Amino acid sequence: MIKYDKILSNYVILFYYIKVYTDFMLDDLKKSIKKSGYLQKDLAKELHISVIYLNRILNEKVPMTRKLAYALSQIKSLNVVEHELMYPHLKIKKIPNPFI
Repeated sequence: MIKYDKILSNYVILFYYIKVYTDFMLDDLKKSIKKSGYLQKDLAKELHISVIYLNRILNEKVPMTRKLAYALSQIKSLNVVEHELMYPHLKIKKIPNPFI
Protein backbone atom coordinates (compact mmCIF):
# COMPACT_ATOMS: atom_id res chain seq x y z
CA MET A 1 0.00 0.00 0.00
CA ILE A 2 1.30 3.43 -0.94
CA LYS A 3 1.69 5.90 1.86
CA TYR A 4 0.14 9.01 0.34
CA ASP A 5 0.99 11.16 3.35
CA LYS A 6 4.70 10.52 2.85
CA ILE A 7 4.48 11.22 -0.90
CA LEU A 8 2.52 14.38 -0.28
CA SER A 9 4.97 15.59 2.36
CA ASN A 10 7.88 14.98 -0.04
CA TYR A 11 6.18 17.12 -2.69
CA VAL A 12 5.51 19.86 -0.16
CA ILE A 13 9.18 19.85 0.87
CA LEU A 14 10.31 19.92 -2.79
CA PHE A 15 8.05 22.85 -3.68
CA TYR A 16 9.14 24.70 -0.54
CA TYR A 17 12.82 24.42 -1.53
CA ILE A 18 12.12 25.50 -5.11
CA LYS A 19 10.15 28.49 -3.77
CA VAL A 20 12.99 29.45 -1.40
CA TYR A 21 15.61 29.25 -4.16
CA THR A 22 13.37 31.22 -6.53
CA ASP A 23 12.97 33.91 -3.86
CA PHE A 24 16.76 34.13 -3.50
CA MET A 25 17.17 34.35 -7.27
CA LEU A 26 14.62 37.12 -7.60
CA ASP A 27 16.10 39.01 -4.66
CA ASP A 28 19.52 38.79 -6.31
CA LEU A 29 18.06 39.96 -9.62
CA LYS A 30 16.34 42.91 -7.94
CA LYS A 31 19.60 43.85 -6.21
CA SER A 32 21.48 43.59 -9.51
CA ILE A 33 18.93 45.85 -11.21
CA LYS A 34 19.18 48.40 -8.42
CA LYS A 35 22.99 48.23 -8.30
CA SER A 36 23.25 48.71 -12.07
CA GLY A 37 21.19 51.90 -11.86
CA TYR A 38 18.42 50.66 -14.13
CA LEU A 39 14.85 51.70 -13.57
CA GLN A 40 12.26 49.04 -14.34
CA LYS A 41 10.94 51.12 -17.25
CA ASP A 42 14.43 51.43 -18.78
CA LEU A 43 15.17 47.74 -18.34
CA ALA A 44 11.79 46.76 -19.79
CA LYS A 45 12.44 48.98 -22.81
CA GLU A 46 15.85 47.38 -23.38
CA LEU A 47 14.33 43.89 -23.07
CA HIS A 48 11.44 44.83 -25.41
CA ILE A 49 8.80 43.90 -22.83
CA SER A 50 6.26 45.97 -20.93
CA VAL A 51 7.00 47.39 -17.50
CA ILE A 52 3.94 45.55 -16.19
CA TYR A 53 5.30 42.21 -17.42
CA LEU A 54 8.74 42.85 -15.89
CA ASN A 55 7.13 43.84 -12.61
CA ARG A 56 5.00 40.69 -12.62
CA ILE A 57 8.11 38.56 -13.09
CA LEU A 58 9.97 40.33 -10.29
CA ASN A 59 6.98 39.84 -7.99
CA GLU A 60 6.56 36.14 -8.88
CA LYS A 61 3.22 36.56 -10.61
CA VAL A 62 4.49 34.96 -13.82
CA PRO A 63 7.43 32.58 -14.31
CA MET A 64 10.77 33.56 -15.80
CA THR A 65 11.12 32.40 -19.41
CA ARG A 66 14.34 31.09 -20.85
CA LYS A 67 14.26 33.79 -23.55
CA LEU A 68 14.00 36.52 -20.92
CA ALA A 69 16.68 34.91 -18.73
CA TYR A 70 18.99 34.90 -21.76
CA ALA A 71 18.18 38.54 -22.55
CA LEU A 72 18.89 39.55 -18.94
CA SER A 73 22.18 37.66 -18.98
CA GLN A 74 23.26 39.62 -22.07
CA ILE A 75 23.05 42.92 -20.16
CA LYS A 76 26.57 43.04 -18.74
CA SER A 77 25.85 45.68 -16.10
CA LEU A 78 23.34 43.34 -14.40
CA ASN A 79 25.97 40.64 -13.92
CA VAL A 80 23.46 37.76 -13.94
CA VAL A 81 23.78 34.28 -15.45
CA GLU A 82 21.04 32.65 -17.52
CA HIS A 83 21.05 29.24 -15.84
CA GLU A 84 20.94 30.78 -12.36
CA LEU A 85 17.82 32.72 -13.35
CA MET A 86 16.14 29.70 -14.89
CA TYR A 87 17.22 26.99 -12.47
CA PRO A 88 18.17 28.61 -9.17
CA HIS A 89 17.53 25.40 -7.22
CA LEU A 90 20.05 23.41 -9.25
CA LYS A 91 23.78 23.61 -8.78
CA ILE A 92 24.77 23.49 -12.45
CA LYS A 93 27.52 25.30 -14.29
CA LYS A 94 25.66 25.71 -17.57
CA ILE A 95 22.39 24.74 -19.21
CA PRO A 96 22.80 21.40 -21.01
CA ASN A 97 22.14 21.30 -24.74
CA PRO A 98 19.17 18.97 -25.34
CA PHE A 99 20.33 18.25 -28.90
CA ILE A 100 23.57 16.52 -27.91
